[in-house]
Amino acid sequence: MNTAYIENMFVVKFVLLTFRLLGLAPMTISKSQASDHWNPKRKITKLTFSWSRLGTAYNLILILGFLMECYRQIPKIMTIDAVDKTTLSQMYRNSIITCANTLLIILLLTFCLRQRKIIKIGNQIVEIDSTLVGLRGIYQLKPGKTYILLVLGLNLILNVLLIAMRLTALQDMTGFMTMVVFNTVVFSFFILQYALVVLVAERRFAGLNEALLSLETKAVMINDSNRFQLADQRSTVVSIIVIKRAYGKLYELCSEISSLYAPFTIFIVIYFSTSLLFALYIIFFNMTRGHLGALPTVIDSIWISVRSFPFILLTTNVRKTHIQMQITSDITHKLHSKFAAHREIKTELKNFTVDLMHRNFQFTAYGIFPIDYSLLKSIASTITTYLVIFVQFQLASSKHEPKEKK
Repeated sequence: MNTAYIENMFVVKFVLLTFRLLGLAPMTISKSQASDHWNPKRKITKLTFSWSRLGTAYNLILILGFLMECYRQIPKIMTIDAVDKTTLSQMYRNSIITCANTLLIILLLTFCLRQRKIIKIGNQIVEIDSTLVGLRGIYQLKPGKTYILLVLGLNLILNVLLIAMRLTALQDMTGFMTMVVFNTVVFSFFILQYALVVLVAERRFAGLNEALLSLETKAVMINDSNRFQLADQRSTVVSIIVIKRAYGKLYELCSEISSLYAPFTIFIVIYFSTSLLFALYIIFFNMTRGHLGALPTVIDSIWISVRSFPFILLTTNVRKTHIQMQITSDITHKLHSKFAAHREIKTELKNFTVDLMHRNFQFTAYGIFPIDYSLLKSIASTITTYLVIFVQFQLASSKHEPKEKK
């Protein structure tokens, strides 16, 4: 079976274990032998995603342990003064912490309750790969092992560095690690998981586009050869039908992916934006007071990177997927002219083109905002605007404080 997940089982297990430890992959995965849909005598290796009691129990224990730690640490962390010693900053920080931890509990619980939807997406990918076995010779899945290991490893390094730096900088670090760092790590890997699942779809779209392009070579062979013309025509028609069916399943897969990740993406975008705003304000405050040390600067830089890297990766993968979707339409129009003299092939290409016209898909957060580079632009402009307002307000407050004391 032509799939990176079968050929690189180590990568699958490593990725699954990483997300499972954070409560983001409670299901289990197994490998089995099955008959080839196109050749029943041939055996192929097949992955199966299934419900896991152990994964569900782990998530529930993780939630319970986190709730107990929050109950113990909330009174301590809520009374800690903000860096600038103002009530507004303290209220702002406490609100972010409270909302983030509430969101984290809901997220982990949702992954337990909606485990079957996650399993469905995983098995849909396996089913699509089973369908594409019929395109031997023209379809080849692009390997993504190195890329997946690279981005997962980089995100792990950033998060480990963040935890290590916080442990170094803070004496009483338990409360801060529980209330702030843990949810940041989980949210970071949630967005990374979204990005990697989108990558899975993008690689298959790219493979199908290359398969379509390879039909152009067949067009030359069909036009130049009379002996094998009929066999090649039938083979081309079958290939187009298989590709069209696979595209339909890929579009359904993208819709399932978007609906699964959209609700939490909305809230995580809000959380990361507000927390980035506060982190940048603290950097600005320390800079103006001459308190900007080397260690706090490094910690804040890693803190910002942990929040930003997964979103940059997600929007990049989404953009690549949208481009592959658009390329498909261009290729089918190009093939129309190549197979103009062959009625059956031209009819199938026309049906495929009409089908593509009715599939105008885009990754969004329930239509509230698109998941593309415009999201990064909106976040950056929003943070900049509110940072200026926040700084001006705090400067005005600090000017009035001495007068009130007098």
